[in-house]
Amino acid sequence: MKKLIYLFFIVCLFCGCSESDPVEQTQDYTSFIIWHNEPITLINSVAGYFDSEGYCHKIDALGDLTQGKYSKEIIVTNDTLRYVYIFSDYPLESYRTDTVFILKKNTKNIFEITRNTHGMRIDKNDPKQYPY
Repeated sequence: MKKLIYLFFIVCLFCGCSESDPVEQTQDYTSFIIWHNEPITLINSVAGYFDSEGYCHKIDALGDLTQGKYSKEIIVTNDTLRYVYIFSDYPLESYRTDTVFILKKNTKNIFEITRNTHGMRIDKNDPKQYPY
């Protein structure tokens, strides 16, 4: 009888648990979304990466990142890309987040901007600091 009761509780536990946030999903391509839950808006946000010569390249525009919302899904076509950086024009100057996001291949990666993520002021006109 105890085993049946335990079995009942285990079934209830699994049925009662659900997630409202997307979960990393295995797929046949690599992509990412940005989750931003801080009380600021990061305007004109862009995802980028640095090449071996130190130049910054644009992956795609993210638009404005606002609190409590996910960015659009960005599909990564560069198979060698591993690190993603986020750039923004918040509020009057350009910044890059100090967090480096690491891509997992063939996965829908979910990158989170948290209160521990800080901005580093950059020169938007320098191709070694801002993606084009």
